[in-house]
Amino acid sequence: CNSIDEVEELCLEARQNIYLGVRGGMVVAPSTLIYGKFGYSNGDADLDLDDAQDIIDDFSDSGSRDGWHFGVGVEQNFGPMFYGKLEYVYTIYSDLDFASPDAALVIDGNRSQVMAGLGLRF
Repeated sequence: CNSIDEVEELCLEARQNIYLGVRGGMVVAPSTLIYGKFGYSNGDADLDLDDAQDIIDDFSDSGSRDGWHFGVGVEQNFGPMFYGKLEYVYTIYSDLDFASPDAALVIDGNRSQVMAGLGLRF
């Protein structure tokens, strides 16, 4: 949340992001895989506006937006059962519109993510 002129509070909270996609890669060393990924994403967000001076009415809304994600990563085996991976994913979303009787806000935001993980194959 951010204060604007110390009288208002504006909060935009990104919530869940659901995606469906494909991943394809190439083995570049006996224990190393480099891959790319592509797919559809859907993300939700909440917006809350609290005006302490009551210039405009307090406002709360939720929204959902669709987009496409693109990513690259590397996966490294640490023996026959354990592996680690590091990936970067960039998501391009459609606009997210919030409106009240007093104001309107359009969010044109995209998302960058870096993910590191450890795994166990069984």
